[in-house]
Amino acid sequence: MPVYHIQPHDLLFFRDARPMEPQSPGGGRGARWPHPAVFFDAIHAALWRAFPKPSDRGFADHSFFFKKDGKRIPVSNQRSWFQSLTTAGPFPILENQWLFPPPGDALPDGGQSLPITEHHGTSNRPEPLQYCLGATTRFTKEVGSRWWSKDAFEAYLADGTAPTPEQTFKSEHLFDTEWTTGIGINPLTETQDGERIYSAQYLRLREKTKLGLWASLPEANGFDGMERLFRPDNDLQIILAGGQQRACRVHPQPGTDLTSVLPVSSPLPADCTRLKWVLLTPSVFPAVSKEQTHPGGWLPTWIHPQDGRVLLNNIQKNQSPGRQQRKDRRQPIVNLALNQCRLVAACIPKPFALTGWTEACHIPELDGNGQPYGRKPRGPRETMLAVPAGSVYYFECPEGAAQTLSELLSWHGSMTQGVHRIIHRRSSLLGEKGFGLGVCTGWKPFSG
Repeated sequence: MPVYHIQPHDLLFFRDARPMEPQSPGGGRGARWPHPAVFFDAIHAALWRAFPKPSDRGFADHSFFFKKDGKRIPVSNQRSWFQSLTTAGPFPILENQWLFPPPGDALPDGGQSLPITEHHGTSNRPEPLQYCLGATTRFTKEVGSRWWSKDAFEAYLADGTAPTPEQTFKSEHLFDTEWTTGIGINPLTETQDGERIYSAQYLRLREKTKLGLWASLPEANGFDGMERLFRPDNDLQIILAGGQQRACRVHPQPGTDLTSVLPVSSPLPADCTRLKWVLLTPSVFPAVSKEQTHPGGWLPTWIHPQDGRVLLNNIQKNQSPGRQQRKDRRQPIVNLALNQCRLVAACIPKPFALTGWTEACHIPELDGNGQPYGRKPRGPRETMLAVPAGSVYYFECPEGAAQTLSELLSWHGSMTQGVHRIIHRRSSLLGEKGFGLGVCTGWKPFSG
């Protein structure tokens, strides 16, 4: 399961959710850093191109189940292959330094925004938040850096140290933007439609900039399917990414430990009762309604919407021999101290719209019951608002529970052994595509 460096051959185009029409101000804006789902889809499509025949794949047949009369009945995957693919990234790499969006509570002049635990008056903070944020330094109109190095991020987690100028980077250090004129295409004739002419913004990486990605496709035999796709003897290690399917060369980096490229959580003191969770990648928390309505949006679905309680539990697996029911093999450990942890404050930057287009032609028209899937094999994807990377969530925990919560929220888990895969992805949707990765540290209340 190696880490990969990705080098584009040409301009890249990662458009946002705004329409790319002649009357649209500024035309198509595609010079933005791609969200994690872009390269997941690119690798998934590359797997289908590399292994068009089931006999060429050599991958395990991933079966699915549906319930009928209270019983789980297995159903063949019906050509739904590569379902175990997971990715993380892409992150910018500048001169072998992996870069990450800075925490949202880090101020440009080196200060921080911290929860105010003692305050007077009223505020419009939403439920279930208890505290507002206060800045340790004076506010300024200065714009902070767009990217931090791994060392800068871990120094911030350790003791709140502000990064040095050599550890911070702006977007123009990594890539440039170029405007190009395009034409409208008639989908029937695949020629210019004679009506539309528009301008589009493209992204061009600078010479020393690459994209860093982790990808894994576990097989039943213990091997990783990514090694089949990007073999060392394969000279055509190419994926097509983003709008207009631009070619990118993939360079495997075997033997790379994830903790050497991704920030890790800061160790907590034994008496820690305040925990901060910082997102390295975006997250999606949809609104849900079961026994009670959960608003979703900025609020994680594993947080109680009224009192802010953490609704996560540890899971243990029963390893006794013999076939057992799934509910007997997976037993939740009710951790009362963990369930007493509460979300008390948050620092959430502006969300971004997550959308796209699907060409899921491999999805069969009928499911295992002979019923239609209820979705079109191709067309626009549902637009969602995602919590951006750098968002910060503050928790108060009973004594002894902060360490447990940190292990459940950190992407690397407890780190008792070497970390070669992503352990936790706390996004309610798209976790397999690299959403919901975060790290933890302690926090102190504001003292103005």
